[in-house]
Amino acid sequence: MNTLCSKLDRSFIALSALLLCIWPLQGTIALRNILLGLGLVAAILWWLRCRHTVTLKGSRADWLPLIGINLLLLWVVVHYLFIGADAQAQWSELKGTWLRVLMACAIGIITGLVLQRQISQLYLLWLGIGASFTYLFGDYLLVALNQGYRDWE
Repeated sequence: MNTLCSKLDRSFIALSALLLCIWPLQGTIALRNILLGLGLVAAILWWLRCRHTVTLKGSRADWLPLIGINLLLLWVVVHYLFIGADAQAQWSELKGTWLRVLMACAIGIITGLVLQRQISQLYLLWLGIGASFTYLFGDYLLVALNQGYRDWE
């Protein structure tokens, strides 16, 4: 069982790092959705097989962000069921944007739990963020330089 959990931990950190890397990039929506789906399946599998390996730490204040996220998702469903005027448009939003938010939240929560055990793997998440930032900055720099050269002519 520990071998499975260890493999799931590493896979989960790699998947999270890849998601962080490609999330802000244009033209990656299909890859994002595939990774979110795989991440949700991995999160459920991790929760079923490995949750016993983590002890939940922290004060009550440490739980506020998690409680807030869950309350927000609950509010969206309550709004759809009891308050909303345009049920069809809201259902479309629930199946689209909010479903992806739910999957990303599940991935983020499990990633946090995995990092409690594998804090040495945190650098992979920073690598993913740094790679996307580097790409976006380079892309911005190229556009800015090309625009600047055209203005000088």
